[in-house]
This record gives sequence, C-alpha cells and structure tokens, in this order.
Amino acid sequence: MTDPTYEMPPTPATSPSSQDPWWKRKWVIGVAAGIVGIGIGGASSSADPKTSSEYKALSTKLADTKVDLSQAQTQAAKVDEVDARQKTLDNREKELNTQADGIASQKKDLKKRETAVGIRTEEISNNTIDGDGMYEVGKDIKTGTYKTKGGSDCYYAVLKNAKGGLDAIIQNNNISGSGVVSVSNGQFLQLAGCSEWVKQ
Repeated sequence: MTDPTYEMPPTPATSPSSQDPWWKRKWVIGVAAGIVGIGIGGASSSADPKTSSEYKALSTKLADTKVDLSQAQTQAAKVDEVDARQKTLDNREKELNTQADGIASQKKDLKKRETAVGIRTEEISNNTIDGDGMYEVGKDIKTGTYKTKGGSDCYYAVLKNAKGGLDAIIQNNNISGSGVVSVSNGQFLQLAGCSEWVKQ
C-alpha cells in the first residue's frame, strides 16, 4: 500500500522522434518524398518524345515539307524538260535557218546561171545560122568565123555579091562532115543542105 502523500517522480520528457521508428520520422519522410519526386520527374523526362504534341506537330510540318519538296522537284523536272525541248527547237530553228540561207544562196547561184545560160542562149541564137539561103554579112549575120557539124550534102559559098555567078565566088565547098567558114562585112554567105552554123 502506498503512501498517499507520496508522488511518483515524473517520467523524463522524450521527443516524439525518439519514440517513433526511424522510418516514420519527419526528416526521413521528407527525404523519401524528395527522392520519389526526383524519380517521378526523371521518369517523366525520360518518356518517349515522339508522343509529345510538339513532336507530332514538327512531324506533320516535316511531312508537309517533304510533299512540297517533292512537288517542287517534279515542277523543276518539268521546267528542265521544257527547257531541253525549247533548246532542241532553237537548235532546229537555227538548222532550218541555215538551210534556208543555203537554199537562198543556191537560188541566187541558179538565177545567175539561168541568166548566164539565157544570155549564152541568146548569144548562140543571135550567132546561129539555122537554115539554107543567102545571108548578107553585117546585116543578116555577123562578121566572124562560123562552124557547122556539116551534113551528107552540105554546100557553102562566100560571095562578093548576092547575084552569084563564078565571078562572085570568093570561096566555096561541098562538105559531108564538120566545116568552118569566115566572112567579113559586105560579103554574102550562101548555104544549102547544111545543119546550123554557129559563130565561134
């Protein structure tokens, strides 16, 4: 039995932290919470970036850029093709112009030849005796030397006058092949049975 007047000595005061297990103490909980927070932050930062909205937006822009690039390349290829065709056409046009110039030059040459031939033809015509008859030199025919291929029975005579006769004959001959005769102004040339005579 105790004495009512006796009081129990007070129990020494203890801090709450000394009474709780170590894992329930506030500083441990704080440190653990910090570590968990860091872990969560690290986990969130290490998540796949391809799932982010920014990545998806950039991917969409990249895809659109690729499409635009492809279209631009296609257009550039078409432009290059058009340029190549235009260059081919320009080269062909130059070739045609060169050919046209050549044709024009040939036409000029041909025209000159035609003119020369025409002149020569006219000269031959004006200097050709193509029939039998009596020709006065200086009036009907030109003075000079004439040549003929002859004929089977060709007779020519150079005369002093158109009356003829033995006294008028300066020169005469019967030929069956080619022959040559020269006449001067005032003389007459008589032809019979010969081919044409051409002034040389």
